[in-house]
Amino acid sequence: MGTTVSHTLEIASPPERLLSTLRDIATYPQWQQDVESAEVVESDESARPLRARLVLSAIGMRVTQVLAFEHTERQLVWRLVEGQEDAPISRNDAVFQLARTADGNTELKVRQDLEFRLKLPQSLARRIVERRSTAMLRQLKSAVEKARP
Repeated sequence: MGTTVSHTLEIASPPERLLSTLRDIATYPQWQQDVESAEVVESDESARPLRARLVLSAIGMRVTQVLAFEHTERQLVWRLVEGQEDAPISRNDAVFQLARTADGNTELKVRQDLEFRLKLPQSLARRIVERRSTAMLRQLKSAVEKARP
């Protein structure tokens, strides 16, 4: 059974800068505590990532995942397409939707779906996903807002 979490937050940055940060896979280890390394393995003609390999380390586990990305003008979607057979996560899908606010900032809506291979009580799985997702968004917000001109 999967666990889905959703968040909405405002980031003091235009959507273009936020989307650029999300698409800059190589910098993920600089602002995401759980990402040890990240590399783009396939890009489109606009240099946007189509596939990336990430090494993640969290709650005492280290796993490698390959994510596939889809892009629109105001959205980034990723989905897990390859992972270790012994990894605790069998699904990692996320949708980031960006909208410009009246003051030029960004309203970010995120939905993340994770499924664990381990048999966990749903309440524990939800707490783990919620904690990791909230931490990642806090780190993203901080990185983007620090980069303001």
